[in-house]
Amino acid sequence: MPTAPTAPPAILRRRLVPIGIGLLVVLAALAWYLRWDLGMRAVTIADPVVRRWVVNETARLSDGVYKITLSPIEVDADARRIGIDTILVLTDAAANLRRATPLPALTVRLHRCALTGVDLARLSRREGLHVARAGCDSVMVASEVPAPRDSAAGGGGFLVLRDDLQLSRDVPTVQFDSIVFPAVEVALGLTGRSGRRTSVAFDRLAVQLDDVRYDPDQPRTERRPLFARNIAVALDAFRGAREANDQLALDVLRADLVTGDLLLRGLAWRPLPGPFTDSLGLTELAFDSLRVDGVDWAAFLARGDALADSVRLGGVRITVAPSAGVPTTTADTSATRWTLERTVRAIDRRMTLRHFAVRDARITEVRGRDTTTTSIGALAINGLVTGPEPATWNGRAPLGEVTIALRDVLRTVGDQRVAVGLLDVAVARGVVRLDSLRAGHVGTDAAFVRARRSRADRLALAVDSMRLAGIETAAWMRRGAIRATRADLHGVALDVYTDKRLPSRGVRARHRTPQGWIVAQRLELQLDTVVVRGRAQYRERAVGAKAPGVLRLDALEARLVNLSTDPARMTDSTPLVATITARMMGRAPFTLEATLPLLAPRFAMRFEGRLGAMPAAALNPFLEGATPVRFTEGTVRSVRFDATVTDGVARGRVVPTYEGLRVETPGVARTGILQGLRRAVAALAANELVLRSDNGPGAKDGTRVGPIAHRWTPGETLLQFMWHALRSGLLAVVKQ
Repeated sequence: MPTAPTAPPAILRRRLVPIGIGLLVVLAALAWYLRWDLGMRAVTIADPVVRRWVVNETARLSDGVYKITLSPIEVDADARRIGIDTILVLTDAAANLRRATPLPALTVRLHRCALTGVDLARLSRREGLHVARAGCDSVMVASEVPAPRDSAAGGGGFLVLRDDLQLSRDVPTVQFDSIVFPAVEVALGLTGRSGRRTSVAFDRLAVQLDDVRYDPDQPRTERRPLFARNIAVALDAFRGAREANDQLALDVLRADLVTGDLLLRGLAWRPLPGPFTDSLGLTELAFDSLRVDGVDWAAFLARGDALADSVRLGGVRITVAPSAGVPTTTADTSATRWTLERTVRAIDRRMTLRHFAVRDARITEVRGRDTTTTSIGALAINGLVTGPEPATWNGRAPLGEVTIALRDVLRTVGDQRVAVGLLDVAVARGVVRLDSLRAGHVGTDAAFVRARRSRADRLALAVDSMRLAGIETAAWMRRGAIRATRADLHGVALDVYTDKRLPSRGVRARHRTPQGWIVAQRLELQLDTVVVRGRAQYRERAVGAKAPGVLRLDALEARLVNLSTDPARMTDSTPLVATITARMMGRAPFTLEATLPLLAPRFAMRFEGRLGAMPAAALNPFLEGATPVRFTEGTVRSVRFDATVTDGVARGRVVPTYEGLRVETPGVARTGILQGLRRAVAALAANELVLRSDNGPGAKDGTRVGPIAHRWTPGETLLQFMWHALRSGLLAVVKQ
């Protein structure tokens, strides 16, 4: 896996921290103009000359953009100490505008600065300036970085200065064991290529530079960032707010600008609205810990780009809500649908990340009165490389050769939840693998019924594994389109439960037709082939039934071809074709084929199928819970059916062939001294007056055909609609 790229050496060689600009220049000047003789008997101070040299050198290094002033220099030779009360660096705005590439607008104030432990003997031997410790009691840095004009060269990036500081022959090198700033106030604004602005501000950072050495003769390619072996930034117990709605709390911050390491603990952030937060609808962010390794601070400070080797997050809490600036209702939902490209472009920064890991994350989505909670046990993203440039998003892999893995995901909405054991995504290769999906309502059937005042279907879905191949990931990132060549689902278990003890909701139950659902989604969809293997069951509990009746389809295999919303592919001659094979109640072979023109203006489809031979009593596990009768004798030879749906009305026929059907009514007269007589009378009425016991070539009047004539209602799902249509035809045959 390639590591995160760093800024070109030519750029890195020119980068200096603004809080050290004045200090380094002043120190070099002091080394030349503060002369100690070999016996160290006297000190000559040329203070006006020093300050004039400092002003000229600062102007030269910044091409006249930055102006520096400093208070009188105080020297204590006995204590080997040099003090400067105030150093101020300001920006000449007019000179900056005249540059082809403007430098950042910069204000730096250093107060009560001092050098202690000056090695006078080395200085007198002309071996360079060596200081044990340097620093300032307080530092204020404010910088506004303009949008870069030349992305290849780093543009007008933060802290882009020349590093060719001119030293005297008497002072060949400058070295500090440590430079310490215990109280640094920073306000940094970065304007991206799109003109959008990001701000970073802290009011009491601690900064330490270790082993700072400047040697003009050292090859520039060998120079360390900011000439230091180590640059550490620390912040503890920060509590602050910017304006009324932007609040930040932070327990610990540690950053090393040389190694590119960053550690944050106990962060809680409520951001102001902005391009990034609006694109995600972000209203709150908190985490227990964040560790970043290998940050390219030069790229971040110059352009705001996020280039790092690895990021590890723990205990993440995020709250999101729809952006106030985006309408929640529109005739075209595609205009407001979230897309990854829109978010990345809103961030407006290059991003490179070899490894990103999150553990124990929770995302809360607030949508009016509804709240959705998603918890993630672990998330890993590897090989991310992206940016806002059009060339990046027009290529084959807008995110690079990135892979994504999620484990132990649980999404809860009310009493519904979806649990995923593992989700692997190879973005560039267009392959998704999922293991262990469970979706449905929380709790038992009884709890589901108690929580509702009217009838509703309880759905439960389990999938052992799923694999999608041939995914057009660029289409999904740019437009939210779902396009793939094949989807395979194994170990599927679908359970549908209806309790008729609850009253029907009537017209309040609203289900869409397949065509209506497609139109409502406004989704770009193309799945060439979908294969599903598993089982399905429908459970229904009638009033007075002790338990639900169960109708099972075992060894089920469903194949969908041309599941598409593309008008060029979805025509009347190439509709969606769904084929299902299974074994009814584990006994009889069952086949069903349906064709659906998904882009038809009205509800239209065609379906046909066949049920093979089975004992009639095999249907009793369903009948005993859904109806007041059960079969005692008889054989079903076959059931054939076909129907065409036009404008929501199914018309066709059902041809059941069976013989010797006999039923009883076990729910009638279960107690009392006359229970046997009452059950016998009920069975006689059912068999002799209601049930037609034979249908086929051997029946008295031959084979009766049941007509199908059923109109779809919004209270029906697609499967219920098909079942109700078949049931009407079956009853027309079975009843006398």
